[in-house]
Amino acid sequence: MRRRIHGRTPPVAEDHRPLATREPSIHGSRPLANGQKRPEVARARNAWIIRRQPFMRNMLMRIGFIDETSLKTNMAKTTGWSPCGARLLDHVPFGHWNTQTFIAALRQDRLDAPWVIGGPINRIRHAA
Repeated sequence: MRRRIHGRTPPVAEDHRPLATREPSIHGSRPLANGQKRPEVARARNAWIIRRQPFMRNMLMRIGFIDETSLKTNMAKTTGWSPCGARLLDHVPFGHWNTQTFIAALRQDRLDAPWVIGGPINRIRHAA
């Protein structure tokens, strides 16, 4: 018997059985790309799994992932808390709205080649 909450009876879920007693569902499966069926893609994938992954597992010090993030100075908070009846005061850079971009290589044990750019990343800076 379901109990009433605030004068209403809560709805029953469609399938309220524990997960272990449910039949496998096609809806929870993960779709795969059509390209995985092509023979050349399957060969390349096999080569990746059999040859490249073990090699890279032993050469972690050589792998680096390039990451980029940016900071904008006009993203200052415009809301906040102050005592009741008091005005909220805060300082932000006035008229100097800038963007800085930080690019670096993330390695297993360190951050390499940090580069700070004064401005957003664009085609010219990307090609540099």
